Amino acid sequence: VARIWVCGIDFSDLSDRVLETAAEELSHAGGGKLVIVHVLPTPTPPSYGFAIPAATTAVYERLHEEAVAQANETLDEKLAPLAERHPDIDIEPVVRTGEPAEELLDVTAAAEAHRIIVGSVGKGRLERLLLGSVAERVLRLAEIPVLVVK
Repeated sequence: VARIWVCGIDFSDLSDRVLETAAEELSHAGGGKLVIVHVLPTPTPPSYGFAIPAATTAVYERLHEEAVAQANETLDEKLAPLAERHPDIDIEPVVRTGEPAEELLDVTAAAEAHRIIVGSVGKGRLERLLLGSVAERVLRLAEIPVLVVK
């Protein structure tokens, strides 16, 4: 059975260290598949208690499509050199939309992964006060080993 690890990144400075750590550890373990997950927030136009016009919703959908395309492009840029340095690893980029911990755990279950790798803190200032909320939720809810990189 090949090793399958899932790595969650948010494009913060720590994400580069998370990616490199995941690749190094998986390579050291004999290689396998590394699923790299980036989660975008659900596009929700402000409603202020009123019905949201269809035109506004369409604008948010278009902006979200652009955000997905940009995230895929950024993943490709970040992962190309990683793939060159670690030819024993099959790297699969995934862009999802939703709540980061839930999406990361969903991808992990679908991939039947053996390990999850996340950063200790995310981009938000509030998250920096404690262990990042995504890392904390993943640690609490995951049924497989979790490596938290700081």
